[in-house]
Amino acid sequence: MKDFELLPTFWMNDTPYNWSNLGEGQNCKFRKGELVFVEGTKMEHIYLIQEGKVKLSITSNEGDEKTIGFIGKNSIVGTSSLFNNAQYMFNATSVTDASAIKYNKSEFIEKVMENKELMMQIFKIMSMRIRILTNHSLDLAFNHSYKRLAKALLDMYNSYGKKTNNNDLLIDFYITQSELGEIIGTTWVTVAHNIKKLSDEGIIKRQGRKYIIIDYQKLQQTAT
Repeated sequence: MKDFELLPTFWMNDTPYNWSNLGEGQNCKFRKGELVFVEGTKMEHIYLIQEGKVKLSITSNEGDEKTIGFIGKNSIVGTSSLFNNAQYMFNATSVTDASAIKYNKSEFIEKVMENKELMMQIFKIMSMRIRILTNHSLDLAFNHSYKRLAKALLDMYNSYGKKTNNNDLLIDFYITQSELGEIIGTTWVTVAHNIKKLSDEGIIKRQGRKYIIIDYQKLQQTAT
């Protein structure tokens, strides 16, 4: 059921990249809710997530937080200002217990520049992130929040979905309605309204704090 291709999304998990040529780094563990790095601080390290999930967010001058996306297993985080003397652009917060390998920024760059495979992976990631932001801007400009929500649910399933013993299509990922609204560019009230609409139409249903896709094809049609 995961043959529905979308542009790269805000839900990165279990990526196909090979990072073995980076060599050894420092093993780190983070508890749920612990900060990995803070927006505006000097960028000194790159992190390769091995287990768990990390939320990327930005904070306004008034202290309001906006969720940007989620990074999971085998994904690199902290590369937004890789090739200049800048600061971290985002906050990175572990939303589960997580483990990562930490690399010194200068050593990471040296390894990447020495290895063609690593360099191509970094180029692909940077290209992917440009496409993510471009696609997000187009969605905000031209697509209704109902359609954006349907697409986000499909993206979440493609990254975190699994079939249960009952052959249900479970999105095995917990996200609050506020976080979902921040990512698709609407309020949690609108997300709640649209979730109810999708449920009333028999497309999805809630299972505890997660979602099950009842009619994958109809959700696909709603998202396109």
